[in-house]
Amino acid sequence: MVEVNDDPIQRCLEGIKLNAQSRGTDPKSTLSGYKVAIPQYLEFVNSETGLEEEITPEALIDEARRDIRLAQVRMQRFFIWLQGDDAPEDERRQVEAYEPWDRKVKQTSAAVKAYGTIRGFYTHNKVDFGKWSTPKVGSMVKDTIENDRKHPIFTYDPDEGYGIDYTGLRGFLDLLNPRDKAIYVCLVSSGQDSGDLFRLTLKWLRDQEDRKRLSWRGRRQKTHENFWTFISAEATRMLRQYVKIERADAADGEPIFATRLVNGTPRRMTSAKYSSILTDAAMKLGILPEGTTQHPFRAKRARHIYESACKKAKIPDDRVKCFMGHAGGIGLQYVERNLDEHEAVYATVEPYLTVYGQQSADELSDVSRRMNDAYRRISDMLDEVERQKLETDELREAVKAFESDEYLNALADRMVEKKLGGVIREFKETVKEIEEYYNADEFRGKIYDEIMALVTPMIAEEIQKGVVDILKDHGIEVEDEEGSDGHL
Repeated sequence: MVEVNDDPIQRCLEGIKLNAQSRGTDPKSTLSGYKVAIPQYLEFVNSETGLEEEITPEALIDEARRDIRLAQVRMQRFFIWLQGDDAPEDERRQVEAYEPWDRKVKQTSAAVKAYGTIRGFYTHNKVDFGKWSTPKVGSMVKDTIENDRKHPIFTYDPDEGYGIDYTGLRGFLDLLNPRDKAIYVCLVSSGQDSGDLFRLTLKWLRDQEDRKRLSWRGRRQKTHENFWTFISAEATRMLRQYVKIERADAADGEPIFATRLVNGTPRRMTSAKYSSILTDAAMKLGILPEGTTQHPFRAKRARHIYESACKKAKIPDDRVKCFMGHAGGIGLQYVERNLDEHEAVYATVEPYLTVYGQQSADELSDVSRRMNDAYRRISDMLDEVERQKLETDELREAVKAFESDEYLNALADRMVEKKLGGVIREFKETVKEIEEYYNADEFRGKIYDEIMALVTPMIAEEIQKGVVDILKDHGIEVEDEEGSDGHL
């Protein structure tokens, strides 16, 4: 017989463990958050002036099942109460009947606890919130975005095109030790969260000792979506240098990024610890906004930089989803893709993710101008070919008039020289110009195939038209659209 736990708190914690077990994830950090937030919530609800008896977890669940609106109001007030005197004055009036908390947390943490953790406490006890949406913390998001814009990575000028400037980030990273600097560059170049990066072991790194870039397939802890990305050549070098100096003697099963030793065993770096390190650096640099920890070079910013870089490099959306682990992003079509082909696509965005590389903003702007001009010229050529197209039925009739494919091919070759020689030569030169920017060994196939897929049908039809023209030049008549008889 299955034993049912009547304690709402224990029931909630058991539910979290079961969910983590089914997903194959570690519930430790989630459990820790609940064990802190639930006692704080109980402290809040029981601090109300004039309360005649203690409000227990069981009473909260029963109340919510009777009227879900009562739970919603409590959560909203808890969110305000947690912020203390940092909450807006008009909102603080809603919690005047409660004893002030002797501490306070930032708006972000308050939102997570009230609308995330406490809502989870209710739902794990089978309380249904229906279609209720938790309030949006708009000012928090707005302030963070505005602060990021003060320290841009990508720039744009109507005349110069896109540029890139990692100067500010490099100044920030100079305040970090080699380990923490390598972590940030890995985050920028991979587009993944710090928690997923810290789960990597030395065996994963050592198994790829011959690779220029590290291939990383994984599953995001946050959303459980699969991803397949890479760590750039620059970040790979920094990572290996850190391991060579600080982790060379560590066992394969140990984490790559470790903090202090615990009983002789390295402790894996955590997202909370790393966030604290970055916040300290932001304070030293004077870029930490008052009353918040959301500085412009927080770890999460690296993922935003990655996504912006993919847009600048014109990476297709479905491929970006695959790289970053967005919902529905990695299906069978990518699992079965060739490693070299997938890496070639990644490498087109790599220059935008190179923090300490040689490419300056001016160089990248020049590349952008040349690429845009080249694609414009290709577009013009395609328009020219399309203007010369003829209905393919004429070629079919022409083919019927010949017994020798060899002769037909010879005519086609003459047509290319006569009609499209200049256009095709210019097309090939333009493709070559594009390849001069990209590393030819890695990207020639991708660029050439991509463009040829667009132009081949048009060139083929132009060849057909040229054959018909040459036939007519030699006095060979062809049936017209109305089907009139032709003869040799």
